[in-house]
Amino acid sequence: MKLTHLFTAIALATAGHTVLAAEGNADLYDAVAPADSAFVRVLNLSDSNIDVSLSGKVNPQRVAAGQLSGYRFTPAGPHKITIAGKSIEPQLKANAASTVVYDGKQLKLISDKYVNEPKKAQIA
Repeated sequence: MKLTHLFTAIALATAGHTVLAAEGNADLYDAVAPADSAFVRVLNLSDSNIDVSLSGKVNPQRVAAGQLSGYRFTPAGPHKITIAGKSIEPQLKANAASTVVYDGKQLKLISDKYVNEPKKAQIA
């Protein structure tokens, strides 16, 4: 085998492994939110695990007792959020974040501080 053929074979093999590694890591990262999305999360103050349904999303989000969920993004506008048979229908604003507080009896929506800066990590 000529040296140029060997280098070509090594380069092709390396490129193939790089593509496979990138595809394998795709599930490790969240989808990027579209521009002008609204963000909503849930603070579960009840004593039991809950399933949170958000209109426009197929699967409910499971939130353990005493835990704060991650944000879910959705298009801005009217939405229905349901937890344990109780619902609220807030008007979620674009480029804004909200937290639904569930105490086991009622739902309350509060506005969060929203920072639209992709270069800085935000810790809550």
